[in-house]
Amino acid sequence: MTRYRPKPPFRFTRSFCKRCGTSLGDPDSGRILAIAASCLDDDPGVRPSFDEFLPDRPPWEKPE
Repeated sequence: MTRYRPKPPFRFTRSFCKRCGTSLGDPDSGRILAIAASCLDDDPGVRPSFDEFLPDRPPWEKPE
């Protein structure tokens, strides 16, 4: 993970995967961290409740 700390007046650190560039938000903020399911290597074992980006569906997600 690579972190970018902005210069003031900006305050939110941004983190990215060093390998693929996926944005990971600010993991040190203490808030919920959202990671796109499409950046996971394996099936996470949960299913989305809706399809926002249907063409970008990960290969392990099968249409119902």
